[in-house]
Order: sequence, then C-alpha cells, then structure tokens
Amino acid sequence: MMGRVRNHVRKLCVVFQKDVFFDVFPDCMPHVTFLDIAYFPDLAGCVEKLVTCFRYVEVLNLYYVRNIDNEVVDVLFSNDCLKRLRQLHFISMDGKPSNFIPKLCESERPLQLLNVPYSFEQVSSVF
Repeated sequence: MMGRVRNHVRKLCVVFQKDVFFDVFPDCMPHVTFLDIAYFPDLAGCVEKLVTCFRYVEVLNLYYVRNIDNEVVDVLFSNDCLKRLRQLHFISMDGKPSNFIPKLCESERPLQLLNVPYSFEQVSSVF
C-alpha cells in the first residue's frame, strides 16, 4: 500500500490497528525522518519491522504503545538500529521495562531530546 510513495514520505503519523503493520508498509521507507506511532497494541511483535523499515528516523514518537519488554528495548537501542535517532518521545501503556534507561545510556546516540515520563524515585534509582 505505501510502496508507491515510499521514496516521497518524510513525516509519518500512524494510529495502528492490530496486525496491519506488515501489510501496510514496504520493506524500507528510506526518507522518513519523523515517525509518530500511537495506540499500537503490540510493539514486541513488530519491532524488527519498525527498525528496518524506518532505519533513518530522527524523531520517534511512541505514544500509548503496548507490549514493550526488555527485548524490545534491546532492539530499539542497539547500536545497529536507528542510528540517526535524535529525539525520542515514549509513553507505554504497560510501563517502562527495567532496562529502558540503562540501555539508552549505553547506546551511542547523542539524543537532543528525551521525553519519557518517570517519577523522581525511578530516575534517582537509575542515576
């Protein structure tokens, strides 16, 4: 479906329904630098597709996503994925995995903006 415009889209905002991610997007959308994903029910089931299809994204908004675990965080923040990421906005409906901040700190990305709601106790326990 998006295959015909894959080389023309720069900014993409998507509200997902379950099981449509693989059907809608091509293997790669190389010019998407701004990706806004909201209300996605299963990030764990498509994280590999996310990081390969949108590998050049610079701004990633993940709002009210579900099924985020330590393995998803490992993929998102591996040094081989999303190398151009500069801004991350993240709100999970399931809370944040325990390795979210440590893995982010280990990654070699110079983020300009990080928007992740945490309580003071959560942040102070990490740093």
